[in-house]
Amino acid sequence: MVGIVDEALPGGSEESLKIGDHIKALTTFVRETATPMTVGIQGDWGSGKTSLCLQVQDSLSKPIDEFEQENAYKQIWVNAWEHSLLCSPEESLIKIINQIIDELITADPSKTKAESIKNGVKNVLHGAMRIGGTVALGSAGKEIAESMINNSASSISQLRKDLKTLVKEIRKSETNPISKVVVYVDDLDRIVPENAVQILELLKNIFDIEGCVFILAIDYTVVVQGLETKFGKKNSENEYQFRAFFDKIIQLPFTMPVNDYDLGDYVKDLLRQIKYTPESVELDDDLLEELVVDSIGTNPRAIKRLINNLCLIKILTDQKIKEDVDELLGNENQATIMFALVCLQVAFPDIYNLLNNYPDFWNWNEAVAARVTHKKETKPPYDDFEEDFKASCESDNKDFDEEWEKALFRITYINPKERPRVGRISRFMSTILEDVLKSDDYKDNSTKLSELLKLITKGLTQTSVTSVSSSEANSLRPKKGENKRFKEQGIDDWYDRLHDYHDVVVPDWNKEIIQSILDIWKGQPFVAVDSSDPSSKNAQYVIEYASRITLKYNKRVVSEIEVDKKHNVKYSILRTPKHKFAILSINDFDFDFKGSRITDIDRENKSYKGNIGSIEWMRAVITLSNKGAFTSRMVSETLKNASEFRDDDLKDQINGAYVQSQIQAFQNRQRNSQAWQDAADFLEFHYSDKNRKKITLK
Repeated sequence: MVGIVDEALPGGSEESLKIGDHIKALTTFVRETATPMTVGIQGDWGSGKTSLCLQVQDSLSKPIDEFEQENAYKQIWVNAWEHSLLCSPEESLIKIINQIIDELITADPSKTKAESIKNGVKNVLHGAMRIGGTVALGSAGKEIAESMINNSASSISQLRKDLKTLVKEIRKSETNPISKVVVYVDDLDRIVPENAVQILELLKNIFDIEGCVFILAIDYTVVVQGLETKFGKKNSENEYQFRAFFDKIIQLPFTMPVNDYDLGDYVKDLLRQIKYTPESVELDDDLLEELVVDSIGTNPRAIKRLINNLCLIKILTDQKIKEDVDELLGNENQATIMFALVCLQVAFPDIYNLLNNYPDFWNWNEAVAARVTHKKETKPPYDDFEEDFKASCESDNKDFDEEWEKALFRITYINPKERPRVGRISRFMSTILEDVLKSDDYKDNSTKLSELLKLITKGLTQTSVTSVSSSEANSLRPKKGENKRFKEQGIDDWYDRLHDYHDVVVPDWNKEIIQSILDIWKGQPFVAVDSSDPSSKNAQYVIEYASRITLKYNKRVVSEIEVDKKHNVKYSILRTPKHKFAILSINDFDFDFKGSRITDIDRENKSYKGNIGSIEWMRAVITLSNKGAFTSRMVSETLKNASEFRDDDLKDQINGAYVQSQIQAFQNRQRNSQAWQDAADFLEFHYSDKNRKKITLK
């Protein structure tokens, strides 16, 4: 069996988080406390609340000494979430109370009494639901409420009295007396917060009974969310109202001791279970703990997810590179780096994606940051950036005293998810840089840094299988030679991609030509915006930077720019209906067909050579020698016409299917028929060089 199951630790099991003292203390409190008492186990979802309750339950089931009898405590476990499915809070409470009563009567009470109490539960809570459903009826709703209050058979006070008698009889039973009734209510934080709060309040009002201890697994934040409809959003002025409600329900708040968890030992134990490394490799548990704390935190559920990711990665590694598996995970540094990368992947996915683009993060600088953010952090609405940047980088804060850390600050500043956590991210990556290398002189140690880069690069390759990112996230850059399509974030990033992955260094004259085209696209009347700009969702013209620069008009491509390895700029535009789709020559600068085309049209033999190519398009190839003839007016004029082409939906006149039908008519129809004549004229007009039309812009 592989993988780590996300389930609570059974009672009596050895727990590796090393919080035994806390469990013993809470158990002793439950044994010795006066009643009624309600304990609130606080902690984030997945922090171990259920496991702790199971340990307390197991401890209470065992006599503490020879003077304590067996089964001294009647313990009842309630899963509030299961009772709440498809139910209102009142209906959920009926089911919860009925479960508690059913389990109480097993301790030797009268069944007649139990049925009487159950009827009281139904009367009280069905009455409450009737009131809730008729409050808008004015006096009618008031009459129902008064009738319920005056009817002793359906009042909460009567129900509490009956339950009190039942619990008292059980505790003093001659056949099986018990010390306390302990009720665990679990999974309250899986219920809609408002409903969870209603269940809490109703439980408190009904079970405020001597001899009863309620242990509720719920976090204070759930209570706050559930009370927002009553008190509004929590702020400094109304905070006391939230706290007062919580204190009214909970007499003892017990917060999960996440800061006392022995995470290093816990993580190593989980890694041993999945056999992450060979037995001969001993990972540094202090280093593992530091990496976990600064990334995913102390939540056991998040740690289990991390371990399952590593488990899958190990299986794939074993299958794909069996001959190198010992070198990969048998190497302590490589195994640690892969562990760190998955931590980064789970906790900070945007930074993990960024590392795929720039794995040598110790070389990050302001220029790298600009490629990612396009300096948006220095523009509105980020008016406080300069002040925040100066305060962080000029203080004694060691998180941002190096150039790569300052670049990280810039990169995360425009990311609302990562910006508040940038200090943790900086510390996490510093740990990789210093503790994994086990070197304080890494800045001047090129050998060490080269070794680290290899470890990170290999680790990124292995861990990519468990990466989760949205379609809007930065895509993983393809390796050289791959044709994987992805979107860059702007023109500078596009140039970097050409350089890094296609060995094309764009000369300045290329950039001047491309910038002049972009300026026209972005100017009046087109006003194109980059796809990375939030306003692009509503823009008519949008620019995308992928394998080529593409201009879309109402989500349909009308123009493209690309640079080849000979440093030619290729500007493609839709052929214009205004000029009957002719290939144009403007101011002695010739456009041409894009791609291969039909040639040597022979009317006599009804034959031709070549193929239809991209008939809708024409292309201008701009070289160093002819660049002076390529004018901005050519771009503006052809783009206006291309937009008309899209508006009038005239593409059907020259699309591939239509051209094929003309070729078929040319080859198969009678030579003297009108259909044959029209087809021959069509092919010659669109493909013959002699029919190219020349216009001159005035």
